[in-house]
Amino acid sequence: MATLAALVLVKDPADLARCKTPLAGLTSVHTIEGGTEKLNDALAAIKDEWVLLLSTDEVISQPSLMKLARFLNRASDDAYSLPIRSYTNHNNTAEWKPSTDVAGYTGYLPTREVRLWKHNPAIRFSGEVIPSIIPSIRGLRIVAINDVLVHAYPKDRVDSLMNLANAHSKRPTDIPIAYDYGVALINAKRWQEAREIFSTLSKHNALYRNTMVNLGICRLHTGNPVGAARAFISTLKDNPDDLMAINNLAAVFYMTGKYEKAAEWYQRALSLDRKDPRLIRALANTYLKLGKKDEAARLLDVGRKMHPKRGTLPLF
Repeated sequence: MATLAALVLVKDPADLARCKTPLAGLTSVHTIEGGTEKLNDALAAIKDEWVLLLSTDEVISQPSLMKLARFLNRASDDAYSLPIRSYTNHNNTAEWKPSTDVAGYTGYLPTREVRLWKHNPAIRFSGEVIPSIIPSIRGLRIVAINDVLVHAYPKDRVDSLMNLANAHSKRPTDIPIAYDYGVALINAKRWQEAREIFSTLSKHNALYRNTMVNLGICRLHTGNPVGAARAFISTLKDNPDDLMAINNLAAVFYMTGKYEKAAEWYQRALSLDRKDPRLIRALANTYLKLGKKDEAARLLDVGRKMHPKRGTLPLF
């Protein structure tokens, strides 16, 4: 039977018990307070076959861990990315999805990160501000897992554009604040300012949340579709099922008249989220550009059945 160690990065000791309780059945649990060096020391001490990375504001349920244990008995890839739901009441970002699943929260931000890997001395953390294993796993086989969900309960963040601007001016090296400020600038359609923020973030930690996707969106809106595509493709190298990157890459192809490629990527996006009406409309529009009226009509018919309250589910 495969053995699994959890590596828990302590952000707030008050959250440690909530994170650790479901992990009781794992082979070993290692809690670390500190940065890259302490994480690498903890990694070196692990004797188990697999490593699962969490922070104290994150939880994986016991049923999900049982699924994971069964999966690892037959797993053969180097590393796996897991879906993360970061619960929040701040609905001022395009990524936010409404949900009443968790009391006290009105929705969540969906992300995906590599959090599980076969223990290997070559896989180590790097990065002075936010430790990451990504540089050491490039070139390895990374596969997405969809049914083992990480629930994240981060502390509430400052959300107004003015407050974020003030916070960023006082703490320009604080990556989470810079990221939130960049997203707020995107929502305000201040593309050039947001582009500068995400360009700087990409040099420090390109794998932080959706940094490269947001950089690509800014490039697209400032007249650089080629640079936008590069940013989306960069994200997909590390997270092949990143829905935002896939959807925006499809949009680049659509906007530049490459409709066959656009259809290919919108189809891939719909395979990950079949009920999203925006994706249904986007693919239907692409079919129309390709002269595939019957396929567009069939797709819209499926969309109407999924979303009867949206009426005709019109094209753009």
